Amino acid sequence: WAGFVLGGAVLGTCGFLFAPQISRALEEDGRLRLPNLFDEEPEDIEDLDLKAQQGVLNDKIADLNSAIDRVSAQIETATTNPDPQLQET
Repeated sequence: WAGFVLGGAVLGTCGFLFAPQISRALEEDGRLRLPNLFDEEPEDIEDLDLKAQQGVLNDKIADLNSAIDRVSAQIETATTNPDPQLQET
């Protein structure tokens, strides 16, 4: 409890003493100026990145679809024309 009370007292005092200076540093033309926390990228660059990623994903989906088609064809062939050598064992 002692650390909690002592820490609260010390940090509360620091906040009380430095709050006016911090407020003046943030204030400009009578308005509070908040720092920009997010880096804004131009929308054109974002659109290009999204389009490039979409193209890559479309290519991967096409590859997966063709692989599924090949496996389906192999399974269909195996079920309609069973190999007689495998049935003998």
